Amino acid sequence: MGSLKGYDIDSKDALLEAVRVYHIHSNVEYRIETSNQTSLSLKCKKGCSWKLRARLNPYSTSWFISKYNGKHENCVLGSDTVSAGHIHLTSSGFINVIRNCVSKDPLIKVSVVRQMVKDRFGIEVTYKLAWCTKQQALLSIYGTREDSYSLLPRFLKAPSIEGLKFCKPLIAIEGKHLYGYYCHTLLTAIAQDVDKGIFLLAFSLVEKECITAWSWFKACIHKHVTQKMGLCIISDRYAGILATMEETKWQPPYAHHRLCLRHLLSNFNRAMGNVQLKKLFGRTVEQRQHVKVVEGLRAIRVAKREALFWIDEVGDMSMWSLCHDGDHRV
Repeated sequence: MGSLKGYDIDSKDALLEAVRVYHIHSNVEYRIETSNQTSLSLKCKKGCSWKLRARLNPYSTSWFISKYNGKHENCVLGSDTVSAGHIHLTSSGFINVIRNCVSKDPLIKVSVVRQMVKDRFGIEVTYKLAWCTKQQALLSIYGTREDSYSLLPRFLKAPSIEGLKFCKPLIAIEGKHLYGYYCHTLLTAIAQDVDKGIFLLAFSLVEKECITAWSWFKACIHKHVTQKMGLCIISDRYAGILATMEETKWQPPYAHHRLCLRHLLSNFNRAMGNVQLKKLFGRTVEQRQHVKVVEGLRAIRVAKREALFWIDEVGDMSMWSLCHDGDHRV
């Protein structure tokens, strides 16, 4: 730290931070002898002659170093002590080092955080300390879970509904289970613009995915979002959704229900346990000619007869075959 007597520094915290960083890099330790609103006294923890005293400038908010006694003498920590961490390298000590990276990548791995600290200070910190510091950084950047959760109603007022007039007559609905601190279900309704971009229309948080929740959500869509005739509704095969599609306002000619092909193929693969068969079914659902669809189904039957029974149970071909779709997905 050189000769610092008489040196002014902005605040007491800034002074302590500079002392802390110096001691970490030098592999030495200090202790606080006196600390109050107007004075600060630090000494070597090992008992050598190193000493630093500082006082509050009576004419400003800055602090000045009134006494500084050279370098530490024979107090350097051994390599075994340093590898186990440093007493002055706490969460508050390196949170500023990782904050920018955490802000850019909230999912940054703890192993990366540990390496960043090692590169900066030359000292390894425990996984627990790195994890706790990352959580503190996230808290300082994004606030608490309660803060984030409380922002959701603000998005409910967003004028997304007005954008439906510029989208295709198609709405995809889906339920997503939230995990962790808030165990609710997020119900969403999205549309697709002319460039096949995703356009969020509405969403809601419900306690659980059930017939009652979907009936209420879809009633809100019908009342507040659109009553357009011939609307195409795309969804997975969740029982609650299928039950509400039986309501008159969601039946032809008012609406046409179609299955989400991504979910359908995923369920098919889970049931059959055969990736190649899934690919064959995927090619079949995308065929635009009836003869090609029939050929695909025959190939599936030859490969695994049970697979054809599974497809039959899905429902009418218009639900999953683009050839029989009636151009409602387009």
